[in-house]
Amino acid sequence: MGYTPYAIGAVTTNNANGTADSLGVLVELTGVVYGVNFRPAGLQFTIIDDNNDGIGVFSNSEAFGYTVQEGDEVTVRGSIGQFSGLTQVNLDTVILNSSGNNLFAPTDITALNEETESQLVNVTGVTITDVQNAGGLNVTLSNGMLMRIDFDTDIDEAFITGLGGSTLAVTGIGGQFDSSEPYDEGYQLLPRYQADITIINSVDEPTWAADTRLFPNPATDRIAVRTSVTLDKMTLHNAFGQEVMRTSAITNEWHIAHLPAGVYTLTLWSGETFITRKVVKQ
Repeated sequence: MGYTPYAIGAVTTNNANGTADSLGVLVELTGVVYGVNFRPAGLQFTIIDDNNDGIGVFSNSEAFGYTVQEGDEVTVRGSIGQFSGLTQVNLDTVILNSSGNNLFAPTDITALNEETESQLVNVTGVTITDVQNAGGLNVTLSNGMLMRIDFDTDIDEAFITGLGGSTLAVTGIGGQFDSSEPYDEGYQLLPRYQADITIINSVDEPTWAADTRLFPNPATDRIAVRTSVTLDKMTLHNAFGQEVMRTSAITNEWHIAHLPAGVYTLTLWSGETFITRKVVKQ
């Protein structure tokens, strides 16, 4: 078979009915893995290229010797397909190029649509209004978005139930599940792990907490923060409450490659106000 190299954005366009323009085209695509494997019996994950364009990749039962790890750069070969509106590559092979690559920061959004499909996105200031168990969880958010919880992540029903009544910031991969043309409905937000769902305490936290983002998270060698205020210092504590790092925030990025894998608590200070966030070190 002859696979033609493409940029991901060149093969993810749709016609007026939301059908992929490149159905059946044999492609070779390169990108960085985002998230986890949503199909342990085979492969199902997302790659995003240097242009911040993403696509799903899928194999029903063959893993091609590859174990999914976020941050891997891979080259995939296969044909362009579409499942319930979601454009994807039906895999013929996966080639691992490198590991530990940086991820793009999530894009802040207020609505899910075709532009958010297979992109890393973030929504802030939402609450959970309904939860339905459907081979995973279909979680309705207060802004009308559907958050889809796949049980192949570390997120379970007890975790979601514990978020009831809280105001949240949610990061995840944009998806779609629309069973018929036109494919213009059924957009979803799929968190990758528990760290993608953060409680915003609007009473106790300062206003700048709502627009503060950490990335990548989980992290391997560095953690960066995007915020609207000037930070004065940062402290990092391990799961035992021991302080393992303290810096003045001359830059909004810190190197953590020397730390053991685990869950840490990051505290960011601006003047007399501060916020805390969970950080996962891989």
